[in-house]
Amino acid sequence: MTFALNEDQVMLKEAAESFYADKAPVSAFRQLRDAGQTRDEALWRDIGAMGFCGALIGEDHGGTAMGYRALAIVLEAGGQRFG
Repeated sequence: MTFALNEDQVMLKEAAESFYADKAPVSAFRQLRDAGQTRDEALWRDIGAMGFCGALIGEDHGGTAMGYRALAIVLEAGGQRFG
């Protein structure tokens, strides 16, 4: 059993890391916190536009059907911003 990422998964990882670095810097979350807000609506729209929210939803229902491994890659990229 191999846990190495394939070419598509590497591209997804790089895209997710770049997205979060650009759209979700820690400073933006500090600003939300200081303003008493709990979420950034524009960020969530952008996350949806990237297809990250639909990773486990079939394409016939508007998702990307990327699967659990892809979802884990996206979640890890987001989590690294705050780790």
